[in-house]
Order: sequence, then C-alpha cells, then structure tokens
Amino acid sequence: MDADTTPSVVRRRCTLLQRVHDFRGKPRFGERPMVMSPPIQNLGRKMFRVQFDDGAWAFVFSHEILIDTE
Repeated sequence: MDADTTPSVVRRRCTLLQRVHDFRGKPRFGERPMVMSPPIQNLGRKMFRVQFDDGAWAFVFSHEILIDTE
C-alpha cells in the first residue's frame, strides 16, 4: 500500500524500505513498526510517526515505508 495515498493508516504495521534513525539515534532497517499518526505535512512532504516494538519512535517520510493493506 502506498503511504502517499492511504487515508486511514493509524495502527497499521508498515515495513521500512530505507534505513531510518529513531528519536534516540539508533539506526533501524527491515523492522515492521506501527504507524501512530495520520500523515503530517512537512515542507510539502508527507511524514508519519511510527513506533517500534521496543517503544522507540521516529518520523519517517512516505517513501521510506510500505504500509500493510490489512
């Protein structure tokens, strides 16, 4: 599911397509965090807040994730 066109994605799992860093600076890749917010506009780009299984979170751009359809 394309993160750019998904209206209701809160509480869905997603797959990281690129390496991102959580709020503590820890690099993350290949994990399946949960989307915790609807899209947020930032300088014309869509971002989502995601939360990892260990409780850490990060803001990611829509092109960095693939959101599950179910």
